[in-house]
Amino acid sequence: MTDLTGHCMCGEVRWQAQAAPTWSGICHCEDCRRAVSGPMMPFIGFDRAILNMQGDMCINHSSAGVERGYCAKCYSPMFYRSQQWPEECFVMAATLDDPNVFQPQAHLFYSERLAWVELNDSVPRYAGATIETEEL
Repeated sequence: MTDLTGHCMCGEVRWQAQAAPTWSGICHCEDCRRAVSGPMMPFIGFDRAILNMQGDMCINHSSAGVERGYCAKCYSPMFYRSQQWPEECFVMAATLDDPNVFQPQAHLFYSERLAWVELNDSVPRYAGATIETEEL
């Protein structure tokens, strides 16, 4: 995946990345589920230096060291940034112009998934935020 582009629901916020992502996954933690009002949050991580986001956004400091960006017009969730990974920005995969190019590398915080979520894929599942945590 290179030269990826995406936008919010109304088109006010657009983004472009001209290099391959550093990471892709699906987060099942409660914070991410609530941030996107969904059962999980698919994301793509990019080096901040190659990610270009344009448009009017509002930033929510959702917890210590965490920023979540939303379109200021339609409130679509756009990105997640954390002091834990200061050089990266995680863009919501559903904002891709072609979401079918998304290929997750892992399910994260899979132990926190909702009880009614059953997935039939071969993507590895991990207990925490990285593949260095316990594989489930």
